Amino acid sequence: MPFHILEHLFALDLIDLVMKRRNEESPIKQQSLPFTQEIRNFVYAFLDREGMKINQNFTKVQEKNNVDNNLFSAFVESFRYYSFRFVDTFEDMLSYCIALCQISLLVYKNGAQLAPSIALVEISDLVKAYLSTRSENEFWKRLGMKPQLSI
Repeated sequence: MPFHILEHLFALDLIDLVMKRRNEESPIKQQSLPFTQEIRNFVYAFLDREGMKINQNFTKVQEKNNVDNNLFSAFVESFRYYSFRFVDTFEDMLSYCIALCQISLLVYKNGAQLAPSIALVEISDLVKAYLSTRSENEFWKRLGMKPQLSI
């Protein structure tokens, strides 16, 4: 399977953006391809609107089970299975990715050091799957990225 650098960079930068938005120290040292202001505003608005619900749901889960790296991997598989079928639009895809970033941040803060890496793989794979049925050029332009970087 070919490596798609843009999908990887998108996932990396989105995780970094969400972590820094919550004033968390990000394990990512520098953003590779900064998002357009429109995308940043979408991310911030989504977190303002949905962040509390995500945090509350995570707290309920965390009370029953300590979410470690292994449990987070299983959660991600379940999250994909139950949520990906509802991803139809660009906004749906971005919302899914932001929610996963926020959840991975919470898991990371609770000691699962691999959570951002697990989310990175999932988001990269999701974007590849999403793009398999859409115009790549339009997608990357909307994010402010150049599709020529795909190898």
